[in-house]
Amino acid sequence: MDIELLDKDNNVVLLAQGIENPEYHFQFCLKSLIPTAVTWRSYMPGTPTVDEMMNTIRVRRDQLLAESDWTQMPDSPLTTAKKTAWKKYRQALRDLTETVDVMYPVWPTL
Repeated sequence: MDIELLDKDNNVVLLAQGIENPEYHFQFCLKSLIPTAVTWRSYMPGTPTVDEMMNTIRVRRDQLLAESDWTQMPDSPLTTAKKTAWKKYRQALRDLTETVDVMYPVWPTL
């Protein structure tokens, strides 16, 4: 795998070629080398981009929200406490895309 580190103007500032363990390399560089004004561009056939991974997360989130719509309906058989718990869960789902690590998404639980 080859990885390019780009500055805010999309100039290549670092090119790492032949990375055998891109996940480790990526995590190491994020923790120790990368200033906030740069982004990663990785090249590996079949590897989704960050935008593609985020889109996958959004699709699943939207599905979970749609499947739990019934919990907030006035005629829902849930108690007020359970309805409130579902409401908090659904809000956590909505907030997920603001804070999610696309490499290791942690989904809210009920």
